[in-house]
Amino acid sequence: MVENKETTEPAKQSDDGDNPISPGEFSGLVRDWFQHYWDVPREKSKWTDIATVVLTAMIAVFAGWSAWIFYEQLDEMQRSTRFAQRAWMIGAGATFTQFEVGKMVKVRFDSKNNGQTPAVNTIIVGSENHWTSGQPKPPKDEFGDKPPTGNGIIVRSGGGTAITWNVLLLTATTLQQLHEGKLNIRVYGKTFYDDVFGHHHWTTFCAEYDEESSGFVGCDEGHQMDNDPE
Repeated sequence: MVENKETTEPAKQSDDGDNPISPGEFSGLVRDWFQHYWDVPREKSKWTDIATVVLTAMIAVFAGWSAWIFYEQLDEMQRSTRFAQRAWMIGAGATFTQFEVGKMVKVRFDSKNNGQTPAVNTIIVGSENHWTSGQPKPPKDEFGDKPPTGNGIIVRSGGGTAITWNVLLLTATTLQQLHEGKLNIRVYGKTFYDDVFGHHHWTTFCAEYDEESSGFVGCDEGHQMDNDPE
C-alpha cells in the first residue's frame, strides 16, 4: 500500500516549459547526490572474484611466456637447419699443375664445397709470391671484405673450384733452389660465396712449398672465415 503524506514544503516547480531550474537549485541537487552517494550500501568483492582475477592474470602471463619460448625454439630450429644445410667452401690444398724445366711453374689452389647445398656467386681471388732465402718475406696483398665485380659461379655440394698462377720459369738453378729449400713459393687468397639462404660468406687460404715433402703445406696463418654461423 502506498501512503500519501502531506508536506508543508512548497511544491517545487517543474523545470519543463517556461520554468527552468535555477543554478542554485542545480547546485543543491548535486550536493545532495554527493552527500547520499556513500550512504548506499555496496556489496564487497568476494574472495572468489579476486581469485578469478588473479588466476586470469596468471594464465595470461603463462600464455605469453609459452608463446615466447615457442618462437625462440622455432627460431633456433631454423638457425640449426640453415647451419646444417648451408654451403661451406674450404681450402682443399695447392698442387703443381706444371713443373717442367724450361716451362712456367704453374700452381693451382682448389676450394671445395663441403656443405649440403650449392654455393652461389663463388669467386676466388689470390696472389703468389716467390723469393729466395736471402730476401725478406714479401707482405701479403689485402682482398677486402667484398668480392670483386664479376660473375661468380655455382659450386654444387661436394664440388669445387680453383685458381691457378704462373709462378716463375723453372730452370736447372731454380729447380735446385727449390730442392734445397732456398727458393720459397707461397700462394694465398680469399674465396667469396653466398649460400642458398642469402647469407654472404668468405674463407681465406694460404699454402707454402715445403722441400721436405716436395709439396705444399698450409701456412702458419692465413686461414680465416667469416663469423656468420648461418
